[in-house]
Amino acid sequence: MKIKINLSLEKISIFLKKYHFFILGIVLFLLLSFNFFIYYKYVYVVMNINVDPVDDRIVVDEDILEKVIENINERKENLIRVKTENYYTPFNN
Repeated sequence: MKIKINLSLEKISIFLKKYHFFILGIVLFLLLSFNFFIYYKYVYVVMNINVDPVDDRIVVDEDILEKVIENINERKENLIRVKTENYYTPFNN
């Protein structure tokens, strides 16, 4: 059972002439739906929803904070060391 599909430019042209308003309507409906979704997600929800402030206290683990501060200080020291050290450059005679 073979199905033979025989499409030509003439058949496509006849189809588009017959259904162009219907196709255009579907495309416009899809575009309007997509635009409505974007407007709702990024404008309407952001403007109309009130967020209550959180009353929970923020807890910071001091050991992890110390490690982070040490890491930052090491990076600063390395940067200062690299900026002040004179390296040999083979391009300068």
